[in-house]
Amino acid sequence: MLEEPTYFESPDAFRQWLDTYHDTSEKLWVGFHKKATGTPSLT
Repeated sequence: MLEEPTYFESPDAFRQWLDTYHDTSEKLWVGFHKKATGTPSLT
C-alpha cells in the first residue's frame, strides 16, 4: 500500500512537522515539486 507524500512549502514547515511528530510517526513520504512548477517546496 502506497502512502501519499506530504509536500512542505519550506524547510521551516518541515522542521515544524518534525518537532510535532518526530516521536509518534514511524515514517513520512516527502514529496518534492519540480523547480519548473514554481510551487514553493522544501528545497
